[in-house]
Amino acid sequence: MDVLTGRHCPLGTREMLHDEIKSLRKTRSMTVAEYIDKFEDLISLERWILDDDGAAMPESEQCRHFSAGMPRNWQMQVMPQQARWTNRKDLQERYLQCERVEQLTTVNALRSEKGKFVKKPKNKNMKWDKHENKKNLGKRPREQK
Repeated sequence: MDVLTGRHCPLGTREMLHDEIKSLRKTRSMTVAEYIDKFEDLISLERWILDDDGAAMPESEQCRHFSAGMPRNWQMQVMPQQARWTNRKDLQERYLQCERVEQLTTVNALRSEKGKFVKKPKNKNMKWDKHENKKNLGKRPREQK
């Protein structure tokens, strides 16, 4: 197996892998679970690299780079909880919690704002068309096709 690994993972592969791990970032369109999957995929590749190609990344450093790829506001919530994270699974769970809290606050904010922008007309002859956000003077709302 070492011959195969040596052929397909030349010296310097570990450093390139570490650079890719360090540069991985969670995007807005990516969930935390998707980010975790990508991060774990990269970490799992390290086992195939020969030992003489540098040292493996310790878990505390993996935690540091995992956090660095998360949004700053989440980092501010998670990092003060523990000075230095050493368990990647616990850290991942904290970021999953951040995502759930953000989703709940977004949903609650949308629910509370649902009726705020609909103004009732002052004139009895005016009707408010909720679908087009226009005031219609005595007109019926348009029929949907």
